[in-house]
Amino acid sequence: MASGSSPTGSNRSAMYEQLEQRLMLAVDPISGMFITADTVFNAGTFTLTAGITIDADNVTLSGAGQGVTTIKLVAGDTTGVNMITVPNSSTVTIEDMTIDG
Repeated sequence: MASGSSPTGSNRSAMYEQLEQRLMLAVDPISGMFITADTVFNAGTFTLTAGITIDADNVTLSGAGQGVTTIKLVAGDTTGVNMITVPNSSTVTIEDMTIDG
């Protein structure tokens, strides 16, 4: 689809159906979370005390949009704490969220 154009007909229906399915399966990020499959985070601002680990190949981590889903570390000494760690995984995509920390 060209930039600035809108989906029409069956493409539009399929796009909205896919979006609706993703939102129904969305979860809140939690401290120390391990992710091993494609994951969608709910909209909101989530303050974590520990980072998130993505521990699988070919994983997409999505939010509801930049500034719509925000994850950040709790205020204080966070020296040496990584917000998102990808220790031994490849082809990881992180999209549609704000990471503050």
